Amino acid sequence: MPTLLHGPRVRGGSHDGGWIRARAVPPLVAAVLLFSFGIGVPGSQAHETGPAGSGASSGHGSAIVPAAGALAAVTSDARIVHEAQVSSSRGAGTVLHEGASEPVIATHPTDPRRLAAVHLRFSRAGSCSADPVLRISHDAGQTWVDARARPWAGSGRCPGIHAAIAWGPGPHEGSARLYWVDTVYDGGGLRVATAWSDDEGRTWSRIRVERRTPPWVGGFPDITVDRDPASPNRGAVYVAYNWSGDARRGPGIRLLASSDYGRTWRSVEIAPVPGQAGFGEAWRIDCRVRTGPDGLAYVAFFQADLHAWNSRDIFSRGPWGNVGRVGFAVARVAFDRATGRLTARPAVMATTLSVNAWTAYSAATPGTTGIFVDPTWSLSLDVDLVTGRVHLAVGSYRASSRSSTPRGTVRVGRSDDRGETWRWTTLPALPAVAGRLQSSFRPSLTASGGIVVVGLRGISDVPSGTRPGGWIPTIGAAYAVSVDGGRTFGAPRPISSARWSAASLASATNGPGLRDRSDRLADGRVFYAYGDGRLARPAPDPRAGRAAVFGALIEVGSAEATYGASGPNAGRRSPRIGASEVANVAVRWWSSR
Repeated sequence: MPTLLHGPRVRGGSHDGGWIRARAVPPLVAAVLLFSFGIGVPGSQAHETGPAGSGASSGHGSAIVPAAGALAAVTSDARIVHEAQVSSSRGAGTVLHEGASEPVIATHPTDPRRLAAVHLRFSRAGSCSADPVLRISHDAGQTWVDARARPWAGSGRCPGIHAAIAWGPGPHEGSARLYWVDTVYDGGGLRVATAWSDDEGRTWSRIRVERRTPPWVGGFPDITVDRDPASPNRGAVYVAYNWSGDARRGPGIRLLASSDYGRTWRSVEIAPVPGQAGFGEAWRIDCRVRTGPDGLAYVAFFQADLHAWNSRDIFSRGPWGNVGRVGFAVARVAFDRATGRLTARPAVMATTLSVNAWTAYSAATPGTTGIFVDPTWSLSLDVDLVTGRVHLAVGSYRASSRSSTPRGTVRVGRSDDRGETWRWTTLPALPAVAGRLQSSFRPSLTASGGIVVVGLRGISDVPSGTRPGGWIPTIGAAYAVSVDGGRTFGAPRPISSARWSAASLASATNGPGLRDRSDRLADGRVFYAYGDGRLARPAPDPRAGRAAVFGALIEVGSAEATYGASGPNAGRRSPRIGASEVANVAVRWWSSR
């Protein structure tokens, strides 16, 4: 079980997801793209199999099946600009383990070279065992230094182990404010607390402890800031977290919103999707929050419907047969900053998974003692502020092995009606390692202007029952890119050649952590940070458990379109030009079919 202490708008004005006008494209580029994409060519069309998305599609994603002469795929030459260690390398004698895991990245709203990262770290010194550290980079993630101050310093409270941060516009023109959220020990348990800094962590506001929900052992907060210049809620801050809820109904998810840059907060409960008959209790721990156009906010969460939940053992989902349905849901929230009113619409089950030991009962990943592939911790949410499309990336895992396909997959859903209905695409499989298939898990997604970048992890498949230990299975980091709004993706590419044994982090709290994070820089590039075990070795080596955090800067680059094997454009490729310009037309092309 995990340890949890804790440009112009192109959407239609009617919010129906229709594209009514594109971003400005140079006439020559537009002419090349229109000709290359075959727009207006008789017989050119694209088809997608699977349901349009009733809100509860249960398959493993829709396949792209090009018709004669149709646009088959749009691919980019994305590349890694650099990979660097984000966490500091302290000697093993000063920490319980290396202790650096579970990073959350925040990018500066206007300066593409400024980044902030927070990650878990343990310390032997002082009265608090957890010592989450904030680090700052001024060179797009190549080098990092510790921030001077801790948000909780002087409060008399110890922090939890799941801190998160977000960077947004500040209260004064041209300023930026960095927000922190975590749980702190308060009144016999953990409560969510927030603080903010206007000088990159050199000083902090007094922490604010949320007291509208009681203290308990959970929390696992997430945070985001509305950075859309055209949004009526620009500068609004949102925090989503879990709390004890109703012992007879399951844990709750609460959303906080601040319209005055973190000084005061409004609150609304995010209700679960109603369960099936006989499974009326909803198990929800992990959630994500992001903002969209028009001042909306979205909250995504994993939900398992239970026959009964034991509130004294919060991670247990009971014996076999106690779980009825597992899936991922999304709720839309409107925030009226003038009145302070938060209104949450009923959540929609965006997709469901097959129920098995790994998806429903937190079974250890084969060959390990960890829950790497547990979908509870495999979700990521983002909203494309240019197109209005909502994107949700999730992980899934099959109960049985197949010789030709990995057990674990990552799927990316997209919604053009503000989260009401969904279509899904399964990412191509990761390349095999030493003759072994790789299961994909733990996606981290960003989306902008039709370009979707997914960071993900891969673990080599071994048969169920494989004894943990040694150098099998191994884990690595990868990324995949779409330049047609998430409809098709290029084959995932490794971040680097570095791989590490899952046994190396068996002694670390939650191994590499329960979440990774990517964020988009002001210049459109993406920084992806992830917990990593390359500095560790399997026990009894003294380096066992030395988790670290690494990160990679991803450049999307240029892109080209290719066509199916027949029709007037058979086998053709478009000229390779800027990925953002290709995405601009490709998203409109797919959406018009």
